[in-house]
Amino acid sequence: MGRRSSQHVVVVGVPWLGQNRKWVGIALIISGLLPLTATGGPSANIVGLPLGPGLRMDPYFVEEDNLGPPELSSSGTFPTLMRNISVNAGQTAFLECQVRNLGAKRVLWVRHRDVHILSVGPNTFTNDPRFYSRVYDDEGIFILEIRKTVKLDEGPYECQISTKPTKTFLVNLHVTVPSIRISGESSIRHLEQHSSLNLTCTFTTEESATNPQETNHQVTWFKNGQMISHPGKRLTIFTKDQSELSSYTLVSHFVIDGVTLEDSGSYHCESMASRSDPVRVHVLVDGESPNAWKTNGAIAALTTTLTTRYHDCTTWILPIWLILVHKVPECLWI
Repeated sequence: MGRRSSQHVVVVGVPWLGQNRKWVGIALIISGLLPLTATGGPSANIVGLPLGPGLRMDPYFVEEDNLGPPELSSSGTFPTLMRNISVNAGQTAFLECQVRNLGAKRVLWVRHRDVHILSVGPNTFTNDPRFYSRVYDDEGIFILEIRKTVKLDEGPYECQISTKPTKTFLVNLHVTVPSIRISGESSIRHLEQHSSLNLTCTFTTEESATNPQETNHQVTWFKNGQMISHPGKRLTIFTKDQSELSSYTLVSHFVIDGVTLEDSGSYHCESMASRSDPVRVHVLVDGESPNAWKTNGAIAALTTTLTTRYHDCTTWILPIWLILVHKVPECLWI
């Protein structure tokens, strides 16, 4: 009798989908999967598309995945996330934050103590060449690199997302100054020929300031500023790890058997960009006393001083003085 009326699903603006219902279903499935895979890379630049594990549309730090979306405080600001890192003075500090759903926003690194903007994205804004900005777009990772750290670098640094209000991730940098020294009360050692030279270098720092990935820390020895890379037949170097729960300690022994005059010189040790004060080693000639060496050193210093004074005097003053008064200038008197 009556004809069954046909019903078509019509999507506003896309009428042809009404006759292709299966393609509508496929499109919905794909659109549902996309947000699960997009986290922070180039796809995060699409404004208005919900991204990330929680299908959030707003930019946020990955640490919020475990804490949930932050709520505005009574003052209209977001709570600050925080992380602590420690390095030894002289090492490189890597301050890192990771952002999802950045979109058209920007990420800034700001030094807290003077509110100095150090970087915006990959661009660095400081005359200090030790600071360098690294950006890994695919992972949404922003790193502020501080090379050859000093104690003055210590303090909080803010990774900021340019939202309103600003979202902040705080990194507290702690710079530890290690202790490294060569044992002994005197910085001068006198040795008889054919005796043994034994120097002990102790390096100590906080355990938290060491990089767990660097498992091959060593103590390096130097003579007259030149690294001693290959111990010889008479030279022995051995280093022991004597770390405790709260500190990291290396003890290195430097031994030369049967010293000769050629072993005289200035020795120091280094580890993790830290350097000890030098120790001066003097091998005595047969029958020579340490006091005689001091006297010879004083005479050498006096000779150097007189030579310098004579050179300065003869270069400028002597010709003029001789022309005017025909006398020996006082700067040559002893």
